Amino acid sequence: MNQDEERIQLENVLAGKAKPTLSPAATCGRLAELYLKTPQSPGLAEKAFQLTQVALKLVAADDPLHPKLRHFHAMAMRWKDISATDVSSVYSAAAEIEREAWKSSYAKVPQEAILVAMEWADWAWDRELWDEASEAYALAHRALLQVVLHTIEKSDRLELLKHFRFATRGAYAFAKLRNAKDAIVLLERASDLLFSGDRQSWELTRLAQDHPDLRDRLIAAQISAMRAHEEHGIDSLGQRSPEELAAQAEANAIALEIRKVEGFASFALPSGWQEVMEAASKVPVVYIVPTDKGCACFFLKAVDGQIEINNIIDIPVATADFAVAAKEFFEAEFGDVRTDARAPLVQLLQWLASHIMMGVKQQLHLAGNDDLPFAIIPFGCCSIM
Repeated sequence: MNQDEERIQLENVLAGKAKPTLSPAATCGRLAELYLKTPQSPGLAEKAFQLTQVALKLVAADDPLHPKLRHFHAMAMRWKDISATDVSSVYSAAAEIEREAWKSSYAKVPQEAILVAMEWADWAWDRELWDEASEAYALAHRALLQVVLHTIEKSDRLELLKHFRFATRGAYAFAKLRNAKDAIVLLERASDLLFSGDRQSWELTRLAQDHPDLRDRLIAAQISAMRAHEEHGIDSLGQRSPEELAAQAEANAIALEIRKVEGFASFALPSGWQEVMEAASKVPVVYIVPTDKGCACFFLKAVDGQIEINNIIDIPVATADFAVAAKEFFEAEFGDVRTDARAPLVQLLQWLASHIMMGVKQQLHLAGNDDLPFAIIPFGCCSIM
């Protein structure tokens, strides 16, 4: 059944012409969701708004369906009142509903919290509402982290690459607000989500050299948590079992012990601002973050013992431009019919130099770095070039 057929089916259910397969609240919520697929169609946003009003009266606040209904209600509010005189007040009220919906989903069903924040963020992104976009993408990533840590094996984390836009778009939105610190922390923690497994394995190997007892206790606690998860899973609200929570609490306590060991203060912690400042104290650091709206660059440099963000520039080069510039090289190097990739590679490097690196170097010179070395940390599509 396609979405049009499903919509007709649900409309018939509400009209008493078809037998329901969902609860009344779920029927209203799903139909509202389908209407919001094309909210610009005359009358659909208003219908979605009315359906969510009805559905919310049918469920208690602790019902797992409640946060999703609140999210649909907020989205319908925005579309329904798009021509209102005071649009900002409508958007502000909808954002507050989204925050409540996200918080409730995060506590009960983190997978739903990802959806709530993602749809809210993408809506704000399209309208260049940077305050809402930066907040919502950061919340989407936080919920994604919660899901990954407890339900996804490390070997499957590359599947999360499709969600890396939470970090790049969020960082770009923070850049528009001149908030480099939150942007960079979001980028670093998104990287941890994908690549922290190898780092933690290396830290455990190093720990075992002088403190094998701590390493063995931690691994035993982690194995107990994994076994508890396999045996008990999660309940209908997405909550872990008491057995798994107890084992995880023991592992957390051991991790705290390990952090008291010299050289392990950040053991099993995500990268944060402290690590960024430490790196920038040794060599200037440049973050390059492409999105479909432009490319943000952040410059960090140590000056008199303090880390300064010298500039945040918005280069008018989007992800689509990167794709066009790299197309010939990727086809030659990885295509079905491979050819000599040297010429297209040189062409790609020249494009990167003229469109990205010239601006970066100019800013570094203005910051007094002249021709000294610096570190580039690319994200998104430019990280594979």
